[in-house]
Amino acid sequence: YNLENINYQDLDVVFSSAFFDDKKEIINLVPYQRYETNIQINNDKIKKLIAGTYNFKVMYSINGKTEGIDTSLKILEKTGLSVNEQKSGTIIRKITIEKLNEGNIPSVAEIIITKNVISRLFTTFSLEPSGIERKGFFIYYKWQKELAPDERLNVRATTNWTFPLIILILIIVIVFLIYWYTRQDVIIKKRINIVKTKSNEFALRVTINV
Repeated sequence: YNLENINYQDLDVVFSSAFFDDKKEIINLVPYQRYETNIQINNDKIKKLIAGTYNFKVMYSINGKTEGIDTSLKILEKTGLSVNEQKSGTIIRKITIEKLNEGNIPSVAEIIITKNVISRLFTTFSLEPSGIERKGFFIYYKWQKELAPDERLNVRATTNWTFPLIILILIIVIVFLIYWYTRQDVIIKKRINIVKTKSNEFALRVTINV
């Protein structure tokens, strides 16, 4: 706002803040004129800012002289973790869990994936778990991390049932073959031959093949 009865030509103005990219303008002001401008907020920058007070600065230059105006903008605290879970596959089973800090203060995110004592033998994880707890037949894998604003924790668990499925098929085939073999008829072949003894007595030799 031009408070004087003076014309300002080619006034170089720069707006800067953590909320947006620096904006430069060259303006002209006649006496007592008010100038307004719109500044596009950068949402990607705001997502990563922590709650608190941030400077808003306007620098203006004319005839080789530079002055500045400082003010402040405040971001209030906001908490919130979003959860996204995806499952796919049958023989090769994949589970992906992601937690995103949508607030503006650091938040602790925890992910828990449960496996039984058999499935855990064939499961791999994209991240090493920070803790493992066993309760009876089940194993609990835990991941915990403090997330900054707009930071995410992503864990993928892959259970591959291909190898145990092949073993199961082989066992079924072997059992079937054993059963089929034991159910076959027994074939007996008998052959009788007349033989002579030293005392010329009558004798038979009986040969049986099973």
